Amino acid sequence: MIDFPGVLAYGQTREEAVARVQALALRVLADKLEHGEVTHTRSRQYSPKI
Repeated sequence: MIDFPGVLAYGQTREEAVARVQALALRVLADKLEHGEVTHTRSRQYSPKI
C-alpha cells in the first residue's frame, strides 16, 4: 500500500470507494511521474487472491 498524505476518496459502497481510490492513486502517480517527483521505484510481486 502506498501512502498519499491528505488524499481521500469516498463511495456509496465499498466497491465504489475502492475503485475511486485506485483511479486517484493512478492519477497521483502519473502527475508525480510527469513532474519528475518519483525518485525511485520498488518492485513488488503481485499475487491476487482467488
